[in-house]
Amino acid sequence: MIELKNISKDFGSGEKAVHAVRDVSLSIGSGEIFGIIGFSGAGKSTLVRCINLLERPSSGSVFVAGQDLTALSAKDLRAARKKIGMIFQHFNLMPSRTVAGNVAYPLKGSGLSKEDIQKKVATLLELVGIGDKADAYPSQLSGGQKQRVAIARAPLANDPQVLLCDEATSALDPQTTKAILHLLKHLNETLGITIVLITHEMAVVKEICDRVAVMEYGRVVEQGEVFTVFAEPKQDITKSFIHTTSNLQKVEALIAEDSPVTRLQPGELIVRLSYVQRNVNEPIISAVSQMFNVSLNIIFADITIVQDSPIGGTVAIISGERKQITKAIEYLIEKKMSEWRSSKMQELIVNIAPNLASKLPDFYKALGDTMLMVLWSGLISFVFGLLLGVVLTVTKPNGILENKVVYQILDKLVSLFRSIPFIILLTWVMPITRALVGTVLYVRGAIVPLVFGSVPFFTRQVESALAELDGGLIEAALSMGSSPLEIIFRVYLKESIAAIARGTTITIVSLLNLTAMAGVAGAGGLGDFAIRYGHDRNMADITNVTVLVLVLIVCVIEFAGGRIVKKNTH
Repeated sequence: MIELKNISKDFGSGEKAVHAVRDVSLSIGSGEIFGIIGFSGAGKSTLVRCINLLERPSSGSVFVAGQDLTALSAKDLRAARKKIGMIFQHFNLMPSRTVAGNVAYPLKGSGLSKEDIQKKVATLLELVGIGDKADAYPSQLSGGQKQRVAIARAPLANDPQVLLCDEATSALDPQTTKAILHLLKHLNETLGITIVLITHEMAVVKEICDRVAVMEYGRVVEQGEVFTVFAEPKQDITKSFIHTTSNLQKVEALIAEDSPVTRLQPGELIVRLSYVQRNVNEPIISAVSQMFNVSLNIIFADITIVQDSPIGGTVAIISGERKQITKAIEYLIEKKMSEWRSSKMQELIVNIAPNLASKLPDFYKALGDTMLMVLWSGLISFVFGLLLGVVLTVTKPNGILENKVVYQILDKLVSLFRSIPFIILLTWVMPITRALVGTVLYVRGAIVPLVFGSVPFFTRQVESALAELDGGLIEAALSMGSSPLEIIFRVYLKESIAAIARGTTITIVSLLNLTAMAGVAGAGGLGDFAIRYGHDRNMADITNVTVLVLVLIVCVIEFAGGRIVKKNTH
């Protein structure tokens, strides 16, 4: 029914341009209720206004019922819009007209007689449940009643194929919101209308949508069936939205406050059971208790129905013999219900760091985020740092490609970036970061500042490594008729592998330090994990183990670097 192909929408131009929507492609089926969710400023309202061309896309195509709206004349576009209803957050009712007058407005000029219009208006008002308000004025209605008038007027009067809802329930109280959502679902089922629902509330999506797309900084970062997105969210922003609909997150606050509810006795563990499959109907807690002779004391539960399937989870304290607890957890993992990963290492962690034991999934994610930051920023820094180091070496005074202008410009830029404290650099490059990767948060948002911080450092390491090379080797190569490129690859780089490897090791260790600072600023990783749980919640064991892991990573990096240096030292 609706096909968006590479839609982008910019406001303004030049440096002040705002990229509200960036290269979005979506396919929405006939009769589907499709949700688009995102925080304020994500671009969702701009995107939905591109569907009926209230905002004309800067680039891309919009197809509705097989018709390319971007290719239509103004007259044909007006005709096409009659089949695309739209309701708004603030209702947009005409205050001088009665309820019946507002609903009748789009029917003027439709060719219907006055009597037919009156009959249709009465039918529509009955359909949306306000048949007794025909002669009332908007000022005399509640918020829910106003929205029902808006639904009857914009989407239904012209028998549309598509209904666009832009934050249609955000101005309503929870009870009225639920009533309006049920009305929209009823209209979808009885009239077959395709509905596109814009919202910042995941609970709204969960209530009636078939599929959902998540937007961030103008891009669609994740989409799929509502159940699948709820059960297995991939992006951090999606997880954040889902957390807002669950009470299970309260258990973290209780743990941080050392509440008696979550206080553990020796030998006890806190486990979280997640319902993420459509066929979960087994009495799992009762079965585990009987099979392994352990006790499961439920302290939190939040189960809801999404697309006719249960989803959510339970937090419980499990107690019993350690061996039986381990077997019970392994069984739950096989059932894909537990977030724990039982192993000898986990048992060791439980014994030496009980607070960390309850945060293992978050710890594993933080460790993975740190490794990703080091890997990607390290690779990029190696390429650019090696290139700049070589260029500075060969263009310096008396270099094989001496160029005073190039050398001075590059030398001053490298020195400038080397002198800026990383925490200031993080803020300074935010516009560049957002332009390149679309966000300044999470791992993606950390790569750009990490590269800006580490490239100058590694450049100097490479420059120092090449400077250690005996000048006589360069003279010998020149005397044998070697070209500058041959000298760079066959002499400078070939003979300096050990020194460059040593500089690479130092740079990677430095990057590990920078990722900790980046994590505190919103990138995640071990630095953020240690501050968020270890420091802010006074869980010293989490801080100690996190520091120990960082030290072990440094030792591994230095050992690997030392082996490479030794192998290439002759």
